[in-house]
Amino acid sequence: MNRRNTRILTLRTIIMSIVLLMGGLLTWLTWSNFSKAWTAHEDAEMAAALARLDGLILDSILHVRSERGDAVAALSQTGSVLKASRDLVARSRSSVDTTIASVMRDAERFATLDATRHAVQTAYAAQTALRAVIDAALDRDVAQRDRALSGQVLQVGERLYTSLMQMAARLEVDLHRVSQQSRPLLMLKNQAWSARSTAGTAAVMVISSFSDRSSVSAASLERMSFALGQTMAHWTSARALRASDPLPAAVVEAVDKAERTYFSGEIHERMQATMRSLVSGTEPAMSLSEAQPYMAARLLTIAEVATAAMSAAASEAAMRAGEARMAAIQHGALLAATLVLVGVGLALAQYRIARPITRMTGTMHALADGRVDVAVPGRDRGDEIGAMAAAVQIFKDNLIRTRALEEETVLARLSAEEQRRSGMRQMADAFEHAVGGVVGQVSSAASALQATATTMRANATHTAARSTEVAAAAEQAATNVTVVAAAAEELGASVQEIGRQVTDSSALARSAVAEADQAADLIQALGTATAKIGDVVALISGIAGQTNLLALNATIEAARAGEAGRGFAVVAAEVKQLATQTARATDDITRQIDQIQGATGRAVNAIGAITSRVREISGVAAAIASAVEQQGAATQEIVRNVSEASEGSRQVTGTITSVARASEETGHAADQVLSAASALSRQSGHLSAEVDRFLGTVRAA
Repeated sequence: MNRRNTRILTLRTIIMSIVLLMGGLLTWLTWSNFSKAWTAHEDAEMAAALARLDGLILDSILHVRSERGDAVAALSQTGSVLKASRDLVARSRSSVDTTIASVMRDAERFATLDATRHAVQTAYAAQTALRAVIDAALDRDVAQRDRALSGQVLQVGERLYTSLMQMAARLEVDLHRVSQQSRPLLMLKNQAWSARSTAGTAAVMVISSFSDRSSVSAASLERMSFALGQTMAHWTSARALRASDPLPAAVVEAVDKAERTYFSGEIHERMQATMRSLVSGTEPAMSLSEAQPYMAARLLTIAEVATAAMSAAASEAAMRAGEARMAAIQHGALLAATLVLVGVGLALAQYRIARPITRMTGTMHALADGRVDVAVPGRDRGDEIGAMAAAVQIFKDNLIRTRALEEETVLARLSAEEQRRSGMRQMADAFEHAVGGVVGQVSSAASALQATATTMRANATHTAARSTEVAAAAEQAATNVTVVAAAAEELGASVQEIGRQVTDSSALARSAVAEADQAADLIQALGTATAKIGDVVALISGIAGQTNLLALNATIEAARAGEAGRGFAVVAAEVKQLATQTARATDDITRQIDQIQGATGRAVNAIGAITSRVREISGVAAAIASAVEQQGAATQEIVRNVSEASEGSRQVTGTITSVARASEETGHAADQVLSAASALSRQSGHLSAEVDRFLGTVRAA
């Protein structure tokens, strides 16, 4: 009894302490990993939401600037041009309403944007109220419109634009905080949008100059040139980012498109030439109806760079969020498994090891104290505890037999029996401390290793199956891409045939123009000949008049001659009658010639109109031929891109196949681990057998 009280660390305390220490350490590690993964997931989710909201703000700013420019342009237009401009204004307003509503809805998620959100709402309400004033002005004649309204439109639009930019700036502070990986894309977006803003300012200067030419001066040209210089400075920074940082393919394509479309130098030269013409009072090279879509299409390519950058940032953040979510799920599952294993380990250590050993120790102490009436617990168990119980039962039986022998030979064997009992107690204590804990730990470790190997094998099998499914899907995608490539090639052939037909039509139109010109020349010659005939008829008419006058004189002279002049009078009357008929005939001929000349003039005019129409048709045919050629080039580009997509699909299939092979290899490795665990379990059994043989040897001694 005193021996039990003097022990500070029992086997139960040691086992429970080891299980708790290992379980606590493993739990802390898994919880730390889970917490980090979940924090990364939340940051990535927020970064994706912020990037999407930033893209919506960019779209809103673009539509706000479009509405502002379209409204300013419409205030200086009339007639059919005004109707087209009002349609543009209506579409811009609809786009602004849609994007602003989306921005307001998504911004409510972020408390840091409350102040800027209220500012946007106030500026948007002011712009909405101004729309009624603009519509009322557009309903009046251009001379009756308020000339200061254009400036008011620009001012109100600038307030809404500024409030949206402030919201984007505050949003980007949060985005920098939660996503350092998005920094290059944010920098590119800011530089591209700054270039778009200054370029848009220059474009608004040009459009505003059309509506108020009296305010255009050399200073206006200098301000526009300064804005274009700022645009080039911002774009130089964007170009440097494109060259220095690895960017997504869509972003690189958008930068290259803007480089080709806007920054080739042509648009700046045309804008400056237009402003110089407006300053000097001469007719500009571009009209307002030409300048507005020309500049808008090219400005859009710069805005597309910023939009592509934010779309890429949102996509990358979403991908990181998915990876972090999967890692969090894995670490959470591992944490739950760890807690379960710790609980199971504690329960096993308490109920399957510590408590039976404690009871066994109590029994052995009772036997050591000479009490043989105690029952040996755990004799029906098939593990090491059962073997220990069997050994203790042997000790008990030996003790009973020894007592029986002692009754027969009390005096002779008293000393030897006492020595034997002492040796048995020492052997039991040594067995308890040396063998029991080691065998229990080895058995538990083997069981845990077998469970882990089984889990690894199941996971590897599941991964291999999923990889096979993904490989099949990728193969199907490659087949679909090949079909699309064939269809695109057929489309290219059709486009080439259309181009050939349009070229033939253009040639026929040119031939028709030449033949119409020849017909016009012939009709002009006919008109000239008709005019000459008219001159001859006029001469005949004059001769007939003179003949009539001479016949009248002859009649008078014949009347004076009396009977002698009667025959001459008859002849004179006939001559007068013929002269009268000739005069009437020449009058009819003159009327017919006048009609012929009128018809000839109308025919010349009609042929001229036909020639003009045919020339226009020829021009349109040439334009169609050019467009068809461009469509053919675009179709070839589609074919090339689809071919690249097909190659990418084949690469994905190869990669997934490699993953499947790796999963199979992992399964083989898990089998090897399972085999090792089984071998360890067998070794544990062998160790137990050795203990049994040792106990048998002890009993035999």
